[in-house]
Amino acid sequence: MRDQARLVRITADGRGGVVVSPGRGAGRGAYCCPTAACLEQALRRKALPRALRCELSRLDAEALRCAFAAAVQGAHAGSSESD
Repeated sequence: MRDQARLVRITADGRGGVVVSPGRGAGRGAYCCPTAACLEQALRRKALPRALRCELSRLDAEALRCAFAAAVQGAHAGSSESD
């Protein structure tokens, strides 16, 4: 089992979009390890639409990839500053 603090949370925003943030967030969500490979696997297996209970067509995969990369980059920048 992975430590939730190290995972990225992907949350349905209730308007058909998703919010990506490191750590906890409100709403229906799913945790993903902070690698592009994990995100791609979740998209390929349709795990995110199932976990978020929204249709795949409502997920803009490219925007999700960009937001995910930004959240992971921000989390790494924040963790290196606190070291």
